[in-house]
Amino acid sequence: MKNAIDAIGEDNGWAQLGGVGSHINNKSPDFDPRMWGATKLSDLAELIPKVEVKRADGGVMVKIIQAKKKAAKKAAK
Repeated sequence: MKNAIDAIGEDNGWAQLGGVGSHINNKSPDFDPRMWGATKLSDLAELIPKVEVKRADGGVMVKIIQAKKKAAKKAAK
C-alpha cells in the first residue's frame, strides 16, 4: 500500500483510496484485502498503523505517517 500511496499521492502526501486500489490492482491483479483480514481496502488501510485515513466529501483519503526525525526528538527534550 505504501508504494501505491507514494506513486499516486499529491504533494501533501494524501492519495484517493480508489486510485490506490487501482494502482495496487494494476501491479498485483490477484490482490484481495480479504487475504489480510479486511473486507474492503478502506478497512485494510485502517488496520495499518503507519497509514492515516481521512473520510471527507464522500471519499476516502490515505497518507503514510512519516516517522519523526531523531533530531526533532532530541530538541524537544
